[in-house]
Amino acid sequence: MPGWAAEATNGTGADFVIETGGSGTNAKSIDATKPGGQIGVIGFLSRAKQEEMPGVAGLVLNKDILFAVFRSAAINSPKSWWACREAAGHISKIGIAVKTE
Repeated sequence: MPGWAAEATNGTGADFVIETGGSGTNAKSIDATKPGGQIGVIGFLSRAKQEEMPGVAGLVLNKDILFAVFRSAAINSPKSWWACREAAGHISKIGIAVKTE
């Protein structure tokens, strides 16, 4: 865990981390999050090569962080948002990939 996170949380890790840095800081955000915590990904600032990305899935599974990603171009109303949320069931976080074309 990075020193600042351990110091700020008395060594337990953060309940919620907002990730804004991109591929270079994913692993640091996961390290700073306590088991069962949540990470909110705002976006990525650069396009890293796939082989340069950390093994995020393994890191997340080791931390017991729950998440789901739904790809949809139809999430444009409260009704479609709730349908997506209901489909997630027990999953506590939903990430939506927005098509920008």
